Amino acid sequence: MRNRILTFSLFLILATGTSGVFACTNLFVTKRASSDGSVMITYAADSHTRYGTIAFYPAADHQPADLCEVFHHENGKLLGTIPEISHSYSIIQFMNEYQVAIGETTWGGLDSLTSQPALPDMPSGGNK
Repeated sequence: MRNRILTFSLFLILATGTSGVFACTNLFVTKRASSDGSVMITYAADSHTRYGTIAFYPAADHQPADLCEVFHHENGKLLGTIPEISHSYSIIQFMNEYQVAIGETTWGGLDSLTSQPALPDMPSGGNK
């Protein structure tokens, strides 16, 4: 069974890796899919400029008027501020202290959204 899964996975990698599609990819392995019950998550960015960075944010309590600054992830420009939540958990990259993780997969998006104003730094239509 494991050989079939590995063969199918390799087929998918080869089949999609040679196409003209540009997209970020998340890979999740659940405890029932790993041999020792481990849960694994990894992320592959299609950008050649995002290697070797990792961020740490300590847990913190915030006042009702506190604001969180949002910066552009490539040039460091301040995009704006949003209200801070009352308590933020300790985070390493995209996983908190309770091992709750998020991932994002960009793939271009809808052309109709390219001119929509937004503060978060995930441009729609970004790989065109």
